[in-house]
Amino acid sequence: MKLFPFTRWLAALVLGASVAACGGGSSDDSSEEEGSGTGLVGNWTTDIARIMADNPSTFSGVRGSCSGPVNLVFKADGTFNQDLNGTCRFPEGITGTITLRSSGNYAATSEKITITNARNEGAITAGGVSTPISIIENGTANYTIEGNVLTLRPNVSGATVQRYTRS
Repeated sequence: MKLFPFTRWLAALVLGASVAACGGGSSDDSSEEEGSGTGLVGNWTTDIARIMADNPSTFSGVRGSCSGPVNLVFKADGTFNQDLNGTCRFPEGITGTITLRSSGNYAATSEKITITNARNEGAITAGGVSTPISIIENGTANYTIEGNVLTLRPNVSGATVQRYTRS
């Protein structure tokens, strides 16, 4: 079994999946208040496959696919949690799973969300190898809500854009 392409694929997935991963940096907006983002409070869902499809430059050259639900919940008390549970198929018949539970605090304006106290627990398991992962980081992202669609754009060069649907 050739693990190099598989390892490269996992690295692209972890870097690209930065689900709500606001990345590095901090917000300059002193008007932020915990949980103040208009319309953010509630349940949002997407799929790992959708994230990959929406970000072809991040996943170009990646051989394999993953799918499975990504559930993101923003609570009125300024906390959030996110669950990602997927299955993956890789070249050479390798299959695997990816699971992640993230949580922390958020503060938002009408256009930006800042994540603090991010905590992650999860792993990618494939080919008999389990690798711990940490995707959500403290930092800032721009966001828009159009109808029932939330779009997150982390303020980090090359970061992955994520689109969620209100559930």
